[in-house]
Amino acid sequence: MTIHDPSTSETNPSSAEAPALRPLRQRAEGRAAALKSLCAAGLARSLLLGVALTGTGAVLSLAAAAFAVDGIGPLDGLALLLALLPTLWISWACGHAVLGFLGRRLHWRPAGLKPASPRAPLTTRTAIVMPVYEEEPAAWGANLQTLGEELASLGLASHFDIFVLSDTRSEAVATAERGMQARLAAALPMAVHYRRRADNAGRKAGNLADFARRWASRFDHFLILDADSLMSAHSVTMLVRTMQANPGAGLLQTAPRLARRHSLFARLQQFSTALMGPIAATGQALWQGSEGNFWGHNALVRASAWIECARLPRLAGGPPWGGHILSHDFVEAALLRRGGWGVWMLPDLGGSWEETPPSLLDHLSRERRWCQGNLQHLRVLRWPRLHPVSRLHLALGIASYLIAPLWLALVAVGALLGAARLLVLDPFFASGALAASATLLFLPKTLAVLDACLDGPRRRGMGGMAGILGSTVAETLVTFLLAPAMLLFHARSLAELLRGRDSGWARQRRSEVCPGLGQLFVWFRGHLFGASLLVLLALPAATGAGTLWLLLPAVAWASAPLLAWATARPPISAATRGLFRIPEEWRAPETIDRAEALLREFSEPLPAPTPPLRGVPGGQRRSRRHAA
Repeated sequence: MTIHDPSTSETNPSSAEAPALRPLRQRAEGRAAALKSLCAAGLARSLLLGVALTGTGAVLSLAAAAFAVDGIGPLDGLALLLALLPTLWISWACGHAVLGFLGRRLHWRPAGLKPASPRAPLTTRTAIVMPVYEEEPAAWGANLQTLGEELASLGLASHFDIFVLSDTRSEAVATAERGMQARLAAALPMAVHYRRRADNAGRKAGNLADFARRWASRFDHFLILDADSLMSAHSVTMLVRTMQANPGAGLLQTAPRLARRHSLFARLQQFSTALMGPIAATGQALWQGSEGNFWGHNALVRASAWIECARLPRLAGGPPWGGHILSHDFVEAALLRRGGWGVWMLPDLGGSWEETPPSLLDHLSRERRWCQGNLQHLRVLRWPRLHPVSRLHLALGIASYLIAPLWLALVAVGALLGAARLLVLDPFFASGALAASATLLFLPKTLAVLDACLDGPRRRGMGGMAGILGSTVAETLVTFLLAPAMLLFHARSLAELLRGRDSGWARQRRSEVCPGLGQLFVWFRGHLFGASLLVLLALPAATGAGTLWLLLPAVAWASAPLLAWATARPPISAATRGLFRIPEEWRAPETIDRAEALLREFSEPLPAPTPPLRGVPGGQRRSRRHAA
């Protein structure tokens, strides 16, 4: 982390320097830059690890002292062991926040990535790649046309082609997709290609692999978008310029913001990302350096690096543990880094958005697929020559879903201790352990609130200081109720995986539809049963602490169907419009305004598709020209 990295600045060699010496000087500068980058990342990692270990040690040592008042029995020891990974997880998140807050306030930047001039000429060609699967063409068409128009207004359209890569199975949706491709081709001064796979093996990863095999070699880079991705031309061109300035970079990942959704559940997610995202992304960018991660979209890839390194094997055996890798993005980043390419995050770039699932049910459906994909990484960890930081990324993804059964087991141990009247705690040390845990949980949000309040435009865009504080309190209360329900769902997902149940590949619903209460009570019947069981176990508890330990998750589980219903109801969202404001709602960027206008326009009937021209891979090609 550094304020300015002289080793990455352009140098003007003396006119007296012999040409034969220049390669030696360039290699020396490259080694110096790599060393400085390694040292900066090492300092950031030391700070992060120090906070994580200190926080974990404080909580567990205080908890051990609280249990030791009558001697630590087997159940006490088991409770401490089960608490280790969840405590380390929240301590790691706290370290992220501390590092990110310091980085933003002190203007630290990842060392080793050469900054690009916003006026540097584009000397490369880039494919804008959007895989789609049973998506609404009007939505992704509006996003692509917005980006294409902005690129044309900058006079840069000739440097970009658009590829819509369809895995859609429905003939009706595929016909609408071809109509949208024709509409885009008529509106934009760049090539717009459409390809629909006959065999959609490998899902999105297979779709990208097919593109890389057939067409990626024609381009220097390709920009990977999801169907709900929206990016500004400034953001895209700065990614390209940064890639041009850093020949060792294989992937540049932006930090997308959540926007353009209106349900209460989506607005809660959007506010949380607007509040926590800047310090979280900055912290991650600082400690990971060139050993970054890939989130699957809104990222620029060097085509030659991807073709060379990012070929995904099929895991032995069938789903859910074998077959095609679902969470392919983490693995692709690890393979790029193994091949010697840098994987970087640009946390401050801006102009990069995505959408969040509109309801809790849609969110949990996506989580089920991610749970299966991340746990497949248990087999990827054994692959040879992966960078240690890449292995850490994979391990963190796995741990995010293993925490749930550990937490559930911890609740069960607490219930056993209470029922057997064995839960005797030293009040002083128990209070200390609780205070230390609360500090680890709430310090990240406190630092995020402070960071937002110190940022004038962001503060105004989120409703001012009063709006930020009120929204944060409300969001924390809702999250406090949702978190136990999410953890129980993760535990259920893991149990289903152990029974061999595959998540499948269902169409992702993006329309904001409120499910009925009856459907929700059926869907959350396991949560309601668990809440009833915890209430029964809480009745014979010997202490108030034991009763509270069981009743808190019971209340959260019992309220899950009502929360899922309330956060998807349009009237409730309208009644809370004063809360959970984000800058994109206060003053919408021109990119979002144009995409929304096009989405309304595309509600009209689409023209009939025209046949593709020969020699173009499934698409139409218009003459390339620079916009005036």
